[in-house]
Amino acid sequence: MPWKFLRVPQQRSGRLTAALLLTLSVLALLAVATKDPRTRGMGVLCPSRRFLGIYCPGCGSTRAMYDLMHGLPSSAVRNNPLMVFPGLLVLGWFLASLISTVAFGWAFRLRTPNWVGYTIAALLVAYGVLRNVPADSLEFLRPPAYAEQGTEQRSALN
Repeated sequence: MPWKFLRVPQQRSGRLTAALLLTLSVLALLAVATKDPRTRGMGVLCPSRRFLGIYCPGCGSTRAMYDLMHGLPSSAVRNNPLMVFPGLLVLGWFLASLISTVAFGWAFRLRTPNWVGYTIAALLVAYGVLRNVPADSLEFLRPPAYAEQGTEQRSALN
């Protein structure tokens, strides 16, 4: 069977690492939830946008997460559709695995065929390329520009 859900027992060091990662993840989510990245300077200018002038597949993810945490799913999809649909599944799996590891000592793993990873990598590259094609029909893939406290337009905050 190519797809397997595994329950892997964790030693004490694995549980401590999971507790640390869980704590950092919750703190990061709280930081995103409490400051609007569009106005409060919470966002980090994406290195690919700053140095190369292109949108990476993650551009707009911080704004999308903020919008999701404040009940604005359509705005979140507008900022980064990739963050909303598959991103939330991955985030949920990650947090659930950390909680299970800390609470019960079992980490959950999903073993998949190699082609799954290659397909995901190819889709990320294709999404990154399509976000940067200067066609009006692909505008929906790019995060919206916004004015940061009266300054010029900046559209690449993650």
